[in-house]
Amino acid sequence: MSAERQNALPILRNTIQTNKDEDLVAMALVVIGEIGAPATEVIPETIAKLTHHNEQIRMAAALSLVRIGNQSIPVLLDFVREPHTQVALFWASWALTLIEPSKASEETDAILIKTEQKTESLIERLAAQEALAKRMGKELKNP
Repeated sequence: MSAERQNALPILRNTIQTNKDEDLVAMALVVIGEIGAPATEVIPETIAKLTHHNEQIRMAAALSLVRIGNQSIPVLLDFVREPHTQVALFWASWALTLIEPSKASEETDAILIKTEQKTESLIERLAAQEALAKRMGKELKNP
């Protein structure tokens, strides 16, 4: 990882942990996602933002976990097995399915389906459809 990215991670971590400006927190999460796999050290702080009250922050955290990639899978698997709000479980299930559809389960599928059917958020509905389509595509390729 470049020195610039390495130097940015502590600043980004601090921003998502302590900053009260929600737009800045969301932007820091986006930058973490842009760093990708080298940002594995901030996975715990990133996944914690799936429970945030702000939809933009939840989405940015989920997308960052997707961009970090396979290193996010064990933490996402643990997260979906724990009690969380429906929306937090949804974004974790979405991220897990986008990273590796074969890691999704009947439980994560049910969370995606429930969100797709019941959410009032167009973004969540479309994201649920995206993840379910990816899951179905994987099933069709590898029955």
